[in-house]
Amino acid sequence: MCKQTDYKYSCGHTSMKGVKACGKKTCLGPDSKHDIEKKTGDCYDCKTRATSKKVNEKRGGGKLAKNPPH
Repeated sequence: MCKQTDYKYSCGHTSMKGVKACGKKTCLGPDSKHDIEKKTGDCYDCKTRATSKKVNEKRGGGKLAKNPPH
C-alpha cells in the first residue's frame, strides 16, 4: 500500500509532503493513516497573513470591525 507523508507546522496547520508509491497494480492509493513530519515555524498561509496585516497597517489601514454598523 502507498504511504502519504504530511507536514505538521507549529501554527497547527497540516500540508501534504508527498506519497511514496508501492508500485502494486492493484493498489488503491494511501489509506487514511498518514506519516506526520513536524516542521518548526508557521506555514506559508500564516506567514502571508501576518505580512499582509503588517503592510496594511503601515499603509494606514486599520483593523476591520468585527460587527460593522448597519
